[in-house]
Amino acid sequence: MTYETNAITIETAMPDDCPALAVMNRQLIDDEGDNNNITVPELENRMRGWLQKGVYTGYLFRLNGETVGYALVDPSDMWMRHFFICREYRRQGHGRAAVSLLFEELGTEEIGLSCLTGNAPGLAFWRSFGHEAYSVKFNIRKPGGGSNAAKPAKQKADAIIREIEEKDYPALLPLWSQFGGYATAENIGLHYNRIKNDERYKTFVALLEDEAVGFIASARHYGIGIEGSYMVIIGIAVKEEAQNKGIGKKLLQHMENYAKEKGVFSIYLNSDFKRTAAHTFYERNGYGKGSYGFGKTINPEQV
Repeated sequence: MTYETNAITIETAMPDDCPALAVMNRQLIDDEGDNNNITVPELENRMRGWLQKGVYTGYLFRLNGETVGYALVDPSDMWMRHFFICREYRRQGHGRAAVSLLFEELGTEEIGLSCLTGNAPGLAFWRSFGHEAYSVKFNIRKPGGGSNAAKPAKQKADAIIREIEEKDYPALLPLWSQFGGYATAENIGLHYNRIKNDERYKTFVALLEDEAVGFIASARHYGIGIEGSYMVIIGIAVKEEAQNKGIGKKLLQHMENYAKEKGVFSIYLNSDFKRTAAHTFYERNGYGKGSYGFGKTINPEQV
C-alpha cells in the first residue's frame, strides 16, 4: 500500500531494495556516533535476512521517485529499530511527513524506538514532537578493566526473533535443562531434528548480537467441537543475564502472532507451582489460571 503526504510517499521495502537500505544503514550508524565497524556488504546481508525471514518490515520514503529515507519496524510489538532521512533531504519537513506516513501505514497510535545519546540531532528531532525519553539504557564497563579514558560503548542490538537453527542447539541446552533435566548435548539435536519437519511444532529463538539467549517452543493440536486448532507452549525461557529486557514478552507475542496466522483458537501452558515469577509474567500477558495439570510416567526407559 502507498500513502502520500506533502509529496512524500511510503512503500514496503523488498529484498531487491537491500543494497540501498544497507548504504543508508551505514550512514545512520555514522550519524549516531556508533563505533560499529560493520561494512555495507555485511549490512546488506543482514538486512536481506531480516526482510526475508520477517524479523522486521522495511519501509522506503520516496520523493518524486527518489529514495529519501527508510524505517525498519518490528510489527509484532511496534518497535522501530531504524529511522533515517538522507542528509540532503533534512530540515525540509520530510522527516515529520515520513513519521506521519509511518503511523498511518502501521495503523497504530504508538511506536517505540531508541536513540543513542551521542546522536544529538536525532534526540532533538524526536523531542520536537513533544516526546521525552521513557527510559535510559547504559552500556557499562567492568571497573578497573582498562583505561579510565572514556570510550564509546558498543550499542547492544535489540533482540531479534527467528526460527531455531541447528547452530542454536548448544546455547539452548542450559535453558531446556530447567524443564526436568532430560535434554543433553547428545540428544537435543536429535530431538529437534525429529520435529523440525512436523508442521505442528514450532520453535523461535531470541538473539542478542547473534547469540541465542532465549526460546519459545510450541505444539498445535486439534480438538472436538472447534474448527481451529489449539496450541500448547512446551517451553519458554530466557538466559538470566538477558532477563528483564522484554525478551520473554517479545517471544510470547511472536508465537501468538504465529498462532493467529495458523488459525489457532487458544493457547495453553503449564507452569510449576514454585515458579511464581513466571505466573506473574503469564498473567501480565493475559493468561489466566484455569486448571491443574497432571502427569504420569509410564515408560521411564523412553525418557
